[in-house]
Amino acid sequence: MRLRSELILFFLVISVVPLSAVVYISYDYSKEAIRESVMSNLLGATDNTGNAIDNWMDARKDDIRVIAQSRVTLTTEKEHFKEFLDTFEREHKGVYREVYTLDLDGI
Repeated sequence: MRLRSELILFFLVISVVPLSAVVYISYDYSKEAIRESVMSNLLGATDNTGNAIDNWMDARKDDIRVIAQSRVTLTTEKEHFKEFLDTFEREHKGVYREVYTLDLDGI
């Protein structure tokens, strides 16, 4: 080999090996940073979904409280009471499929 070819090969090896090490370390660091970012975003999404479910359940509990404490529930007219319950059914389709009413004796 000629001296020029040997020098080019020598400098190429000297520059490629450190450059490869730097690229690998940078890739590994970036991979960990991205993984942590994704996990943080997923945790935030999970918290938001849990809070949304809790809020929805609290709203349904409030609906039941409103129904239970309404004066309409004390009326003897079942048709008027059914219309009152239908307003909740129309507002929240599919949520209130069955409603049971009990008197003070549990009947």
